[in-house]
Amino acid sequence: MKNIEFSITGDGRTIMVQDCQTPRMLTRNDHETIKFICSIIESRYPDAYKALFEEYGHLPDYKYRIVIRFIKCNFGNDDEIRDIDETGSMHFEHVRCPLRGGDCLWEDTICHPKEHTQLTPREMEVAKAIAQGLSLKEVAVKLHISVRTVEAHRDNIYLKLEVQSQSQLTNYMNKHNLK
Repeated sequence: MKNIEFSITGDGRTIMVQDCQTPRMLTRNDHETIKFICSIIESRYPDAYKALFEEYGHLPDYKYRIVIRFIKCNFGNDDEIRDIDETGSMHFEHVRCPLRGGDCLWEDTICHPKEHTQLTPREMEVAKAIAQGLSLKEVAVKLHISVRTVEAHRDNIYLKLEVQSQSQLTNYMNKHNLK
């Protein structure tokens, strides 16, 4: 799938731009795009998908409705950073919403959801420590494990999250609200 940028019109319609194509409205007939985005939500943000499915699963075109709601809660600013990149990574934006900050039932579930990772609890501890800028030795001391074990966890983390450096890991953790 190509890079996708979304924007929301004043009347609530969802506009989509794929790569450098002409902007157009996302419709129920965009089956491939809807299926692609739904699969990302379901696999990487299962809590969001579950909440959205509970809300819309009984309605016709529920996948379209799930995607539209997810887009409106997490994207919509017309900017230079693509909302979904060629790897399927989502780059959330702070969308203005009158319900943010207390009245939204779905904040941190549908709106700016946490990404589900395949990391074990121990790998998550190591990832957080590395993302905070601790050296491998400092992580080892903090978690009462050997540096060699930290290195093994780090290598597994990089593999699972498809990152290649500490700075990429830190960016990933920040982007997905995992710190």
